[in-house]
Amino acid sequence: MPKLKRLLWSGFLFFVVALVAVYGADFTWRQVLVGGLAMLIFHYADKQFGAAFTNNRPFTRYQFAISVTNLGGALQAAGLYADELPAMPSIYEGMSGKGGMVFTWLEPELFFINTTNQFESHLDFFIDVPADGSRKSERPLELSDTLEMRMTAEAYELVLLTREQRYCWPQTTRGSGVVLFRLPYTFWKEMQGDPYEAGKHDKVKAILSGAGLTYWADSEVSSAWEYKNEYGTFRWWDV
Repeated sequence: MPKLKRLLWSGFLFFVVALVAVYGADFTWRQVLVGGLAMLIFHYADKQFGAAFTNNRPFTRYQFAISVTNLGGALQAAGLYADELPAMPSIYEGMSGKGGMVFTWLEPELFFINTTNQFESHLDFFIDVPADGSRKSERPLELSDTLEMRMTAEAYELVLLTREQRYCWPQTTRGSGVVLFRLPYTFWKEMQGDPYEAGKHDKVKAILSGAGLTYWADSEVSSAWEYKNEYGTFRWWDV
């Protein structure tokens, strides 16, 4: 039914209701108008009250996986092992997750870091990188090189920090390190909402492309939501 026709029909029915109230129930026109206005205000207030406590679309939970497959390249970019080749298999073996980081987005401000078995209100965790060769320290309890997921003004960043950069007290490590993955906050915002929205994947793709991540798919998994850069891959699935 066209919109104009619906408006005319509803107006006619409201008029019929008013006639019945006035001539059938002996209401005055003033009582009908005031009562009708009160009902409209009550209906609007009830709708707003319900909207305040009702999420129109439930939160979509996702599980993410970052695989740092080129940690050697990151170590070299950080200026480490310049004159030697580190034993990457043993380094990967000594890391939590062996170069892979899995985390689950449970609520707007609640993450479960599967790799380290911890809950965080924001995506914030550390993965120590074992030393090899000349990087091995003879002093006990020395800080190690590490992978840190941290917050910046515009994005979450996974960075490689050397132990020398970590010895920065009273300053902080913000702005230091080799950035391996950058995940803008606009990406997280776009992940929620209608999953069937037209062009949604294109928006996500544009955001991650601007952060240096390239969409990747192969013939076997043509719809894989997986991205890659020079240091590894980033992918997710809903849970």
